[in-house]
Amino acid sequence: MSDKPILLFLHGVGSGDQQDAWQDALVAALIDLGYPGLDGVTVVAPKYAHALRGVDDNDPLPELTVKAPAGEQRLDKAAGETLRILHDRRIPGSRANIDHIIICPAGVFVVDAKRYQGKHPELRVEGGLLRPRVEKLMVGGRDRTTLVDGVLKQQGLVRAAVPDDDAPVRGVICFVDGDWPLIGGAFTIRDVDVVWPKKLAGMLGASGPLDPPRIQSLQRRLANAFPPA
Repeated sequence: MSDKPILLFLHGVGSGDQQDAWQDALVAALIDLGYPGLDGVTVVAPKYAHALRGVDDNDPLPELTVKAPAGEQRLDKAAGETLRILHDRRIPGSRANIDHIIICPAGVFVVDAKRYQGKHPELRVEGGLLRPRVEKLMVGGRDRTTLVDGVLKQQGLVRAAVPDDDAPVRGVICFVDGDWPLIGGAFTIRDVDVVWPKKLAGMLGASGPLDPPRIQSLQRRLANAFPPA
């Protein structure tokens, strides 16, 4: 039996997908989440309309049974009066979402969690004396600076949701399972912190200007501004 991975995609309900357009969206989503695309994967996907229809069409769907990622579980265990967490929040008027909004004494953290297995995040600076300085986020040797653009946009939206509160709002990209050096490694690019989970935990545990009542108030307001995805 071949070791080549196989993807079985059951989408034969409705009018089908004769052109396999779903693959483009899936590959883009996988790469954005830090996973490889479908190169080297055998794809088996029915193209027949109503192929999945049967006698159970009207039965309710089962409840979601997928466990939360380990990182979310660790954050939830640390949550309390001075650490409030909003997971997977929808950006109104958009199909995009914010992975985590965390409110703690040090401020409000807008966290984009990425899983790039074994990939090394690094800051690359180009230009300088005679050319404009350009900072790039490289992951495994590939330019992923668009991740920084996305976090900056999310950070701005969160800040705009509480315009009358001067709480610090920080953008963070947290690489889970990345190839980080034993010493150092974290860096800041365009005011966005690039870290690993334990480094993020230390940042969330730092002291700051927000007391428990203010933390709770910000949590309620941000939960209303960004509903669950």
